[in-house]
Amino acid sequence: MQSLRHSRLIASAYLAALSAFACAPADEQPPAKAPVATDPPTKEEGHHHELHLPPVGPTVHVTLDGKSVDVPLASVPHEGSSAPLAELWKAAWPTQDPTALHFDLTGSDGFHPAARRPCTRLLTGAEVIAAHIDIVSHDVSFDSSVQLPGCYRVKAVVSMDGTR
Repeated sequence: MQSLRHSRLIASAYLAALSAFACAPADEQPPAKAPVATDPPTKEEGHHHELHLPPVGPTVHVTLDGKSVDVPLASVPHEGSSAPLAELWKAAWPTQDPTALHFDLTGSDGFHPAARRPCTRLLTGAEVIAAHIDIVSHDVSFDSSVQLPGCYRVKAVVSMDGTR
């Protein structure tokens, strides 16, 4: 008799637990699975695809006074993947001081900073001296001391034009 009571108690507890689970509010979902960790895309893998930019080649077209030179970015002195933008200029025009010039950059999609209202003026030589270009992605960045609108940080630069 005692084993029958014991079996009934176990069955009652089982039914109570089952009914509590079945009657749980519908908005209570089981915990989500933890996301699988993946490595972020490298600049080579994800950069241009994310921004829908045409790919860049190994060179940047550098012009002055109607003359042009194609400079391989890998040949420009650099640390890691960053090269001073002024060194790119010097590789093309070693005798031309960039401080007396103004510059326009062009991205692989044809973007010019002057196309955006806060960036309508050309870069000064001093600003170019404070800039760096990534030799893989061709993205331009500036030292923290230079406060410029974001449209001067051209992505996938394919051309640098100097004017007097």
